[in-house]
Amino acid sequence: MEEKRPEEAIPRLRMLRAARPPRPDVAFNLVRAQLEAQHPDEANREAESDSKTFGNNADWSAAVGRAFEENGRPREAGEYLAAALRARPDSPEIQQQLAGVRLELKDGAGAMAALQAGSNNGKDPERHYLLASSYLLLHRLPEAETES
Repeated sequence: MEEKRPEEAIPRLRMLRAARPPRPDVAFNLVRAQLEAQHPDEANREAESDSKTFGNNADWSAAVGRAFEENGRPREAGEYLAAALRARPDSPEIQQQLAGVRLELKDGAGAMAALQAGSNNGKDPERHYLLASSYLLLHRLPEAETES
């Protein structure tokens, strides 16, 4: 996709998306082009449609979630990052991205749930920062101090 001309890329990407077999990179680039063209509702419709095909693909869901997050759409970002985490629950990167979005939405419990998914409960400083922020949002100061 040409970075400066998302409007021109959209029709070509739609034609490529209609080709078989479906390709997650084309579906992602179409969502990204819609976002860059300032069509977030259309981007969400495209992503919802493509999630039927690629929703179990953690990489696709995480990329779409990050694209929505980068374009100031945390609610949609959270939906796709949650799908990515369901597909790959032990991914610290996805856990932390989802937790960050949940915190942005003032959902401390959702952030904690994301960070506690799977078996990855390591000593990553970013994870501890996000947990402490979650506890603070939930007014659980003693636990927040433990994480800091």
